[in-house]
Amino acid sequence: MKVKVLAALLLAAAVPVAYLFFAAQRPSGATLTLRVHGPGGLVVNGSAYGNATLRVSVPTAVEVSALPLKGWRLKALLVNGSPAKAGALRVSGDTVIEAFFEEERYTVTLKVRGPGALLVNGTAFGNATLTIHGQAVLAVNASPQPGWRLKTLMVNGSPTPPGEVRVSGNTTIEAIFGRSEATVTLRVRGPGALVINGTSYGNATLTLKVPAVLVINASPQLGWRLKALLVNGSPALPGVTKINDDTTIEAVFRSIICRLLVVANASWARVKVYGVESGVPREATLPCGSEVEVEPLASEDLEPLNSSMKIKLEDDVTVTLLYKLKGVKLYVENPAAIPVKVKAVRGKTLLAEWSLNTSATLEFPRNASIVLDAKCIYRNNTWICPYAYVNATCYRWIPGLVETFRFSMPIPASNGSTPPLAGDAVLRIAYYRSATNRTDFYVKVIYNGKPTDTLLHYWTVFTQEGEVEDLGNGTLLVRGAWVGFFLQARPDTKVVVKVKGWGLRICRIISNTTYTFPDGDVWKGLVARCREPNLLRCPCEYTVTFDGVDVNKVTATPEIGGSWRLFGKVGEEPLINLGWLFFEGSGESYVTVEVYG
Repeated sequence: MKVKVLAALLLAAAVPVAYLFFAAQRPSGATLTLRVHGPGGLVVNGSAYGNATLRVSVPTAVEVSALPLKGWRLKALLVNGSPAKAGALRVSGDTVIEAFFEEERYTVTLKVRGPGALLVNGTAFGNATLTIHGQAVLAVNASPQPGWRLKTLMVNGSPTPPGEVRVSGNTTIEAIFGRSEATVTLRVRGPGALVINGTSYGNATLTLKVPAVLVINASPQLGWRLKALLVNGSPALPGVTKINDDTTIEAVFRSIICRLLVVANASWARVKVYGVESGVPREATLPCGSEVEVEPLASEDLEPLNSSMKIKLEDDVTVTLLYKLKGVKLYVENPAAIPVKVKAVRGKTLLAEWSLNTSATLEFPRNASIVLDAKCIYRNNTWICPYAYVNATCYRWIPGLVETFRFSMPIPASNGSTPPLAGDAVLRIAYYRSATNRTDFYVKVIYNGKPTDTLLHYWTVFTQEGEVEDLGNGTLLVRGAWVGFFLQARPDTKVVVKVKGWGLRICRIISNTTYTFPDGDVWKGLVARCREPNLLRCPCEYTVTFDGVDVNKVTATPEIGGSWRLFGKVGEEPLINLGWLFFEGSGESYVTVEVYG
């Protein structure tokens, strides 16, 4: 069995060996098939063929190329269906060579910019597209309209003179026309002149035939120099400039002396310039080209946000310094939403101001005073005017209001300011009533600490052009241009009169003279001595004490001045502790008469 299998394998192996032996001994050859698509032929080893079949020995090398007719070109060369290049081709078996031809067509794009036309082979065209069959030579020129000229002729983006243009592919021909005249605008900034071809000009307009060549220069006046020469906005040097179109030529002059101005967002800021300290604004004039150091300085309430800087003065320069306020906190309470301006002043210098109609917290300069700028409101024959408390102290402002007091000269409108704030403070804004034709006094009598009506017969209230109303419980409402009190008391009693009101003036009768009334009565002590109010404080407060034990001991706070003495009708014994006080004011006031004894 093993012998049979081995014999079969030997027989199978011998078959291909024998085939190869006999095949190698046979003569070899191949078919070369030539196919031509379109007008043209194939050239094989120097011989031209159309569609043909050739027999060649293999392996071999053949030289292959394509021959298109005029106006056509080779589109593709294929060998056995694959793209190939003309040249040597190795053939080792049947081979198919194909040549594909296409007609030569080129697109010529014509572009015209400006009034005119392109001339191609004598025909005028505007913007157009031409199709050329095969390579060609075109006669190209340009025809501008009157007043215009050919500025540039471009072929495929390159400047070309009019004449023959060879077309061997897609081509773009462009004619650019410009005016035959151009406007040259001359501008001069600063003291000086432009010099054009030797002639000086200020601001002017020239009309030139173009193309033109200008020699440009600049002539500054004494103390000035040329900063920049610009042609159509671009920097240029003095010299020759070609003009092909409308052109603007500008000369900018600057002073040889440059101005430095230093300002800040805080009017009381301090700064050093060239090492010299000063306030702001600070102005200095220096030679142009100088280098100067500007150093912002810190203070008790200002922190500079800029660092020290060195500046080269090439021109006038303004430096703005920024400072951060680091003062005290001012808590503004404005519950009535009164429109006001809160100002910070130091001496006569306004440091800062804020317009408010609500409560706010302000960063207020340290050691600055408050000025409140608010308007009085006139309503129901009454002025409603602003006042404010700074911490526990009341201040009164009188903006735009002239108040007249019956026994004094008119007082002009004025604004007050608080003492400088050294620490945080509270500003509370409110209004008070200021009657222009009367004062309302609420008078209350207290006997040994309790309100009483029983002591009213001890004193009398006088008023002019007004009225007195008993409100009960020891209280009178006295309305009038002024209010007077005729006081008397027993020798063992003490009377204290306390007055608090707006713009009050307190007066007393002194007995150093006599006065005869029309009915013949002669009285001592009808000369008034008064203390004027501090109009910027609110409210005014006075205290007068009549001591019944010592009839000559009368005190007043603040002191009215002079000596207090009894007075009365001549020929009669004066009453013990008889005294007169009267007041005038500009708003609601309160009088408390305290009797002890």
